[in-house]
Amino acid sequence: MRRDQREVGDLWVVHAVGNKRPELESYKYDMPGEENVTQSELLIYDLAARNMVQVNDDPWKDQMMSVASDRQFVYPDSDEARQQVWLP
Repeated sequence: MRRDQREVGDLWVVHAVGNKRPELESYKYDMPGEENVTQSELLIYDLAARNMVQVNDDPWKDQMMSVASDRQFVYPDSDEARQQVWLP
């Protein structure tokens, strides 16, 4: 998943509670009604062809796609390699 937030405006937050002095935090955030929002693209690496394939999502404007993974139980002291299992 690749996300492009270069054109998204900054959101400014002032943390004033629990601090001796207010602290300013800013980060990219999509606001309702704004024209410039986060653009996403889903890329899949094709092992057989050895190239990157972009998932075609043109019919839906400004949507966000993701890959869902199955839950896994891992013993805390296990040295086994962890694998992600994608859900269909």
